[in-house]
This record gives sequence, structure tokens and C-alpha cells, in this order.
Amino acid sequence: MEYQVCSFFGESRRSLPTGDTACKFVLVKNQKTTWLVFGPIDKYRYHAHLVEGLSDHLGIASVWVKKPDLVNIPDKDVEIMGGGIMNFDSNENLIKFGGISRAYGEYDRSELQNLLKSHSLFKNNLTKVGT
Repeated sequence: MEYQVCSFFGESRRSLPTGDTACKFVLVKNQKTTWLVFGPIDKYRYHAHLVEGLSDHLGIASVWVKKPDLVNIPDKDVEIMGGGIMNFDSNENLIKFGGISRAYGEYDRSELQNLLKSHSLFKNNLTKVGT
């Protein structure tokens, strides 16, 4: 399994925010890759906006089921694996994951932990899942 990040901080789509920041996140998976998709709460009030952003970034179709709450990716090989909140604490160099997405449900903690251990973006940060 390959692990990728799609960040809506900066143009590279691979950046962590600076300072203390709260974000929404979703996990999205296909047969080859799991993506952690995240963006600032003030710009991404609904988890669905993150799913739509990933589909645009990857050039795959998405369909609004109930705007602004729920968008799906009709590709049968793509699974939205839940979402929640990420809190970045710059003083402690800590990223906390918790909460639940009303649209997509609870995130897969095991899959998230595997991604965090494997992706270079998180190597210099302490992470806590399920707080």
C-alpha cells in the first residue's frame, strides 16, 4: 500500500500548516493508495469539500449527493474511510487526531496510524490518534 498526503496548505499539496491550527481531514483509499486529505476548518467547513478537492486534484469524478454535506466519488474502487479533526500544536510539535465526520463516519484508526508511520511528512512530529 502506498500512502499519500493531499494538503490544502500551500500549492504543493504536501505541506503541514505552521503554528497552532485546527483542520478537518478525511481518509480516502483505492486498491493502491491511501490518502490523508486535510485543510483548515475556516476554508473547509465540511469534510465533503476535502473529498471534492482530492477528486479535483486527482482528476477523477465526484458527485454531490447533498450539498454542502456529502459528495461521493462514483469509482467503485474508491472508498472514503471516514474523517475527523486534526489539531496542530506548534509548541509541542504535536498533531492530534480525533472527532468524527457526520457525512463519512469515524476514520479508520489503524489505517491512519500506518500512514503516519510511513509518510515522511510526519517523521518530525509526534502524533496522537483518537484523542
